Amino acid sequence: MELNRTAEQWQKCDPKAMAKMSEPAIMYALADDRSDVLRMHAEVERLKQVRCEGCGYLVSEREHLGCKSEKTLKDLERLTTERDNAEKREYEVLGRANALEAELKATQARLVASDELLRKRVIAQRVELRRLNKIIAPRWAAFSAGLYAAKVTELRGKMIKAFGHQAVYKAENGGDL
Repeated sequence: MELNRTAEQWQKCDPKAMAKMSEPAIMYALADDRSDVLRMHAEVERLKQVRCEGCGYLVSEREHLGCKSEKTLKDLERLTTERDNAEKREYEVLGRANALEAELKATQARLVASDELLRKRVIAQRVELRRLNKIIAPRWAAFSAGLYAAKVTELRGKMIKAFGHQAVYKAENGGDL
């Protein structure tokens, strides 16, 4: 029976680490889990239906236990071991899948809470920005006007130096002295 992941891979699997992976990675891990569990379940069911070549009973039936065929006893032991191992792996994978699902739900809940908190912070910052704009806007306008007036005065002084007082006065008043 071939599984998507080996038993060794499943044993090394850390549900907490996997829960922090991207949603597509988690989705593929859960898909592998599902596929492996279904394959192991089918194998367990198949092993339950194996018949003894010596007596014809199902190997899993009580009546077969009376069969003394050496091959049958070895087959019974081997198949029982295989079935038990398959069931054990099935439960291990189910346990890991459940742990992964729980971690995924917890991570999603943390993300939703974090998103909500960030949205609240953004709203609070916008409200604070509007409040500060209402306070600062008139002062900024006055400050800008003051800078503008200072620059105009400075420029007028430079023009007087360069062209003389009368030329500047004439230019400002449209040519009349």
